[in-house]
Amino acid sequence: MNGQLGDSFTIKPDQMQVFNPLLILCLIPVFETVVYPLMKRIGLPTGATFRMVFGMVLVAASFAICGFVELAMEERVAAYNQEHMTTYDLDTLPNINQLHILTTIPQIFVITCGEILCSITGLEFAYAYAPSSMKSVCQSFFLLTNAFGNVITIIFTKQPKEIFISTSCGPELKSELLSLCF
Repeated sequence: MNGQLGDSFTIKPDQMQVFNPLLILCLIPVFETVVYPLMKRIGLPTGATFRMVFGMVLVAASFAICGFVELAMEERVAAYNQEHMTTYDLDTLPNINQLHILTTIPQIFVITCGEILCSITGLEFAYAYAPSSMKSVCQSFFLLTNAFGNVITIIFTKQPKEIFISTSCGPELKSELLSLCF
């Protein structure tokens, strides 16, 4: 993707990840002061279950948006190859002919809204309905499921060993993690 902003600044794909936490910090107050009261005024349910389900629907929609962006990128490559009689792929297409990296902002926005609806509501739900002696345990299990999801993502994306395994791990832990993921 083309990350050029002006003549001297380039946004790398890995740098786009910073938009998610920034949007979370900006949108939580908006959801609390605007979205949830608007949902009540319209007559939509505002319970935890509805918000979590709607959040999951938004997350699924963000993946659909991602698919459309991918299709647009592939169409650009095919059109360029047909026009110039070349065999470029997504990685080698000249920057000027690629989609701009900021076209991923809508999917980041939608997945962030889904995350606010699902994750924050889930933590609130776990805290509100758990007995006082189990509040921290319930929240820790909620976060543990996120950790398992991240491990599954690492397994399926096959991250390079030097990124995943830090040098601060002991040799036993390194060998276990390497055998689990690679």
